[in-house]
Amino acid sequence: MNKIILTFLYVIGVFTMTANAESSLQQQPLFNCKANLKTCLEEMYTTVFSNPQQIDNFFAEDYTQYADGEVLNLTEFKKHVQIVKNKVKNIHFEVTEAAKSEDTFSDRHLVTLELHDGAKAVIELIQISKLKNGKICELRELSRVIYGNKALKALASQKHND
Repeated sequence: MNKIILTFLYVIGVFTMTANAESSLQQQPLFNCKANLKTCLEEMYTTVFSNPQQIDNFFAEDYTQYADGEVLNLTEFKKHVQIVKNKVKNIHFEVTEAAKSEDTFSDRHLVTLELHDGAKAVIELIQISKLKNGKICELRELSRVIYGNKALKALASQKHND
């Protein structure tokens, strides 16, 4: 009998923790969209790279990004987004996997892009982000080129016009 009660309490506890994490995330600006996590993240990536003025809505002032050995602060990240925007004619984000907890989310996403010179590529990114006050304060990311010129991997962390 005690095992049944303990199992029942455990299940209630897990459900409550999961529901609380879900509820907490839904109250954060990044997760206010009504769709599933994958769609919300796709919308965020698309918004940031199509309209860089929106970056402050998603990223904290003390934001730090660790991408393929490069470290970018918020100012450098904004430059990075503008560099990508200037080099890329078309960009599309597809989040293939995503998970979240109380203050962390991670995903695997594919970025399909076409440069102004006609070059095309598909870049895979795997990232883990920490949230603070509803905004991304830290992002750790690894990337690889699945299709296209391998030199385009640098776009994932480029912070200077080269």
